[in-house]
Amino acid sequence: MHQSLNPKILFLIPLLAVAACGGSGGGGDGGTDPFIPPDPVFADDQPVTRDSFSGQTFPISLIVQSPDGGPPLSRVTGSVEYIDADTIMVTYNGVSTEYTFRSAFGNENWTSGNLDNDAGAFSDLIMNRPTDIGRIGRFQLVSSIGAPPGFSGYDYGVFGFATPADKLTGSAIYNDMSFTGTQMLIAVDGQNNVIRAPSDSMNLNVQFSDNMVSGTVFEGGYTIGVGASSSSHDVVVGVENGFLSGSGFTGDLTVEMTTNGMASTTTTTNTGIDGFFFGNNAEMVAGTYQADFEEQLAGGGSRGGTLVGVFSAEQD
Repeated sequence: MHQSLNPKILFLIPLLAVAACGGSGGGGDGGTDPFIPPDPVFADDQPVTRDSFSGQTFPISLIVQSPDGGPPLSRVTGSVEYIDADTIMVTYNGVSTEYTFRSAFGNENWTSGNLDNDAGAFSDLIMNRPTDIGRIGRFQLVSSIGAPPGFSGYDYGVFGFATPADKLTGSAIYNDMSFTGTQMLIAVDGQNNVIRAPSDSMNLNVQFSDNMVSGTVFEGGYTIGVGASSSSHDVVVGVENGFLSGSGFTGDLTVEMTTNGMASTTTTTNTGIDGFFFGNNAEMVAGTYQADFEEQLAGGGSRGGTLVGVFSAEQD
């Protein structure tokens, strides 16, 4: 089901795990009701403009780093409310922060005022223009204010115009990452940092008519340490038992790891993946996943930890 691209797609979001942002609580802390994300905002066949977003509130699926000593990595839900074309409210992890539109060069730049300077060079939040046909936008907070020492300070997530369920027919392969991005965050036991690794490729096969989802959502690597004490690691994250649910899919994960060129034996627990289809004809897929892992190294020894990731791709 390779369709022409509709500009109402989605946004891929790197966000800062900020403990001290201003704003009212948005959900989920001890003693309060769990955060309930808003209903999806569905795509249609109309061109998108900045004004298309005004008055809409989108659910977000996020991978986050704890800024306060909690679990180092987790998945949460949140929301982005477009108060108007130039003002948005981002809510997640119990914090709501308002941003105002600043400028548009290659990207849209927004600011909460926390990172302003006289020259106007700093913006908390950066998104590709929503009118870029077929492109995934992204916004990014550029400082690690409030993040604990050793943490990169970024959270990532996805939101956008979801595909109506009745448009999910036929089949599709998602492997075009030309204008998209994926990120994995890994926290390894005994290491006081979170590693950020981009994906080199992904290949997701969706059989809408047969309610089946398979393939990979991350293939990439990272290095720990420097010089003679460094180690290289390759990771492949696959989808297992994936099935459609509404305008998206859920499933379990398989994780394959290689350390210094030697395949490891990897076991996983607490795995899960949630994917979402975006655009009027499911032109894009994106979502988040999580797994705890134990890696038995081929050369002896073991290491464990948690990995979370955000993935996104266009149809081939």
